[in-house]
Amino acid sequence: MTTAVLVGASVAPAVADAPGTTYYVDADKGSDANSGTTPATAVKSLERASALDLGPGDSVLFERGDQWRGQLVLENLAGSADSPITVGSYGSADRRPVIHGTSPDYTRSYATVELLNSEHVTLEGLELTNRSERRSIEGGGGGLRQGINIAITDADRSVYSGIHVSDVDIYDVDGKTDPAGDSNDGKRTGGIGFLIDDDFDGEPVRFHDISVTDSRIERVDQTGIWLESTFRDKELQPGTEGTTRAGHTWDEIKFTDVNIGYNAILDVGKNAAILRMMEGGSFHHNVVANNADRVLAGNTVFTSYVNGAVVEWNQVGHNVAHAAKDGAAFDPDLDSPNTVWRYNYSHDNNYGLMTLCTRARDGGIEVYQNIDIGGKGRTMNINYSFSDLTVRDNAFWAKPVADVEYPDTHPEYVNPDRAQADGYPQLIWETYLRPEAEFVHGQRYTYTGNTIYNEAPTATFYLNPNEPGVSRQLVDRTVVDNDFYGIWPQDGTGAPVEDGFTHGGSTPPASWIADTVGQQVYDFWAPSIAGQANDAIGPRSGTFAELPKRPEEPVVTPGELLSRLDTVAYSLREADGNGNTHFTASATKAAEWGRTARWDDPVAQFLVARESFEGSTPVKQYKKGELYRYAVTDEQGAAARADGFSYNTNVFHVLAEPVEGSRPVHLLTNRARYSLAAEGRLLTDEIAAGWQDLGVLFHTASLPEVTPAPVTWTDASGSSSDTYTVPVTEHVAYLLDGAHVAAGTYPGAETVAITAVPDAGYLLADGAAAGWTIEFSDGRWVTPAEVKLLDVPGTANDAIIVPKATGVEYLLDGQVVRQGRHTVGSAGTVRVEARALAGYVVAPGAAGVWTYEFSSSHPRNK
Repeated sequence: MTTAVLVGASVAPAVADAPGTTYYVDADKGSDANSGTTPATAVKSLERASALDLGPGDSVLFERGDQWRGQLVLENLAGSADSPITVGSYGSADRRPVIHGTSPDYTRSYATVELLNSEHVTLEGLELTNRSERRSIEGGGGGLRQGINIAITDADRSVYSGIHVSDVDIYDVDGKTDPAGDSNDGKRTGGIGFLIDDDFDGEPVRFHDISVTDSRIERVDQTGIWLESTFRDKELQPGTEGTTRAGHTWDEIKFTDVNIGYNAILDVGKNAAILRMMEGGSFHHNVVANNADRVLAGNTVFTSYVNGAVVEWNQVGHNVAHAAKDGAAFDPDLDSPNTVWRYNYSHDNNYGLMTLCTRARDGGIEVYQNIDIGGKGRTMNINYSFSDLTVRDNAFWAKPVADVEYPDTHPEYVNPDRAQADGYPQLIWETYLRPEAEFVHGQRYTYTGNTIYNEAPTATFYLNPNEPGVSRQLVDRTVVDNDFYGIWPQDGTGAPVEDGFTHGGSTPPASWIADTVGQQVYDFWAPSIAGQANDAIGPRSGTFAELPKRPEEPVVTPGELLSRLDTVAYSLREADGNGNTHFTASATKAAEWGRTARWDDPVAQFLVARESFEGSTPVKQYKKGELYRYAVTDEQGAAARADGFSYNTNVFHVLAEPVEGSRPVHLLTNRARYSLAAEGRLLTDEIAAGWQDLGVLFHTASLPEVTPAPVTWTDASGSSSDTYTVPVTEHVAYLLDGAHVAAGTYPGAETVAITAVPDAGYLLADGAAAGWTIEFSDGRWVTPAEVKLLDVPGTANDAIIVPKATGVEYLLDGQVVRQGRHTVGSAGTVRVEARALAGYVVAPGAAGVWTYEFSSSHPRNK
């Protein structure tokens, strides 16, 4: 049994006291007219603190117990390795200084603390929030908010070093949540991010010596901690020679000496940590729990575009993903060669220990001496293609899974894997039916020294049959020297690997986990397994108080005028004789409805309750980013007047279907809706200018129509020449991942989705195409040479001759055959297929299948 070495990544080294100026910030007693150089002459505001001229050894300290609203922006700071700049706290109050972010514009990135184009800076001892009054309705949830954003946007050097975050408390950050869970915007919002942004005129830039330690991140969307760089390019595999398409080497763009350890990352909308760009580095001694509840799915901690990163000594539990994709504790994602996943404790996750979302070229992945207990699905998910993986000395404890996995939050959810695999949880899952490019290049792995203890009578294996014509990819598995206790699945699914397990009976010995992962690893995790606090993980210093209850949206009492920033439960609209709009609400009903959603614009407020009440009508708001509203006109019943919008003194009601006298309106995502004035008559075109919401102008007048020109693309041999072209169409904007993309030709990679939307005041013509999804392949094109045949009198010597070919293999009636002559030996029909090897794609239009009919005389090519 391998012995663990209990060594985590080191924390940032202490530096000698360096000369410098200390500035003090006091929200209660300070004044921006002061110098700030003593507590008695402290400055007051965030704006004044942001404007301080800081140099090596300087500090700016905020009074503990004080609170500010706004944003701290620190730009172009340059400490030194021996004399870093420190942003922290002073005073004797128990509570850290608190900064509440207040984003004025949810469409742009807004962090409570922005650290831009700086190095040798330490952020410590702060408490940060970034809440939204419009959390549930902005583009599917939240805006582009962060707690701390550390970004290089205007570089003047190639390496930015020495940025350390420690002992911070970040919570209630309403970042962008994407219901489908795939938005790149969402991956860059939430707790703490490190970002290299822009191409800097082609000059590569990277981080060195960065850390996040001893901090708490809780109740944030969509990501806890993330590392990202716009120099990331799949053309260059991390850790290898060569260059990106822009000509940069891995050494020029990699992040080095990355240390993320001893943190608590809790209640995160999707991913707790996204680790990119790392050469080595460590994510360690963190406690992570309760993620992926506010999107469909997401793995808790994943690497992507790294080389040799180490993920160790972490406790990761209660991933509550609720879709048939992702939901594991860990994920070596695309471009994760040589990563090491060891000494972790995973428990009660939607899948289990790991899901592999690798590239076919990824190899050297080591998964060892981990403990997984109570995984609900794919406890070890052998998923995407990869070249080499070792899974050894891990302990898997599978327990019965309830029929309804999430009765309180997602009672309708039933994992479709149950039907596909005809059992759950799946003790080993091998993906082999998916046709996408990431799933067809094969898998090779070794599974040895592991122990499975299964208490679930419904458990099964889901293994690749390696059957031509069925399996989209083949698996090369070596399963040897493993132990199994408990219930072996009786459905026969484990037969291909059963010889690789020694059956030890229905109950394992008490020491079975220690016997598998090693005594040192077991002793480390014993408190956690017993459900007790584990002082060896999470923040080591400082105290973190119980989080304050998140402020609920206030209830407006009957007759109270609703201001633009108020929020209430679903209400009936009333108008007085002076043209003012009032709302009524029931306090008791509002308490039952819980948190409400609200959508507002400069002249009106729209109110939505979760439950119906007398006089209300159904409303569905933001389903996968689209706004659906249903309301009625006054003529259809004054008591049932639901939502609408007001323009001057007129009230409009938005309907899903037209009624007599209505006119079409353009309402988000080019969906036609219909509008009536309060009196039930249409306003004239001259005064029906429309209303403004979220930067989009909607018109009730007849609108001109536009037809977008199509997006075109070239999927060439290999990937270096793949491109797509965005055209120019007057009064039409083209969007990529929700952001405007200018006309021009761009490099193509993976999946590109472009949407066309009309400018304000225009409608898409009926039937006009408005979306293009392009799947670019990675492989080089190859044209298979045709197989020759030999049909001679009789049948004994009938044969096919397989040519020598690069990039393809040939299959005779489903079986791979080598180059040369292969005797058929009988009359009848044979089928020969050419199949591309890894890294190749059969060229468009090239023949790949031939059917020959042999007879006693002459062949006939079908």
